Amino acid sequence: MLKDLTLPKLFELDGLEVIHIIKSSINEKIGILIAKEKVNPITAYKPTIRLYLVERNDNSTEVTKELDALHFKTDEEAVIFSKRLSNLSATEYILSSNKIKL
Repeated sequence: MLKDLTLPKLFELDGLEVIHIIKSSINEKIGILIAKEKVNPITAYKPTIRLYLVERNDNSTEVTKELDALHFKTDEEAVIFSKRLSNLSATEYILSSNKIKL
């Protein structure tokens, strides 16, 4: 899914870095792309993880929709969350994305 992924120009303009893609276990043609905004120490922005729907067409995989944007206190917290994301239940995801400690 990653080798033929077409990223929108927005990724480059916004400084988004692809962390990984979670493939759907129900539908092999879709997945969730996890991207991290490159942190600029000069700006006041908090580290952000963005989730995108990716869909496989005949010959390529494309980003089709932004699903969510999650803000974190530190870059490390954002990366840890993104690595855990594929193993979270729906309840854990909702609690974590609303900054409720598990």
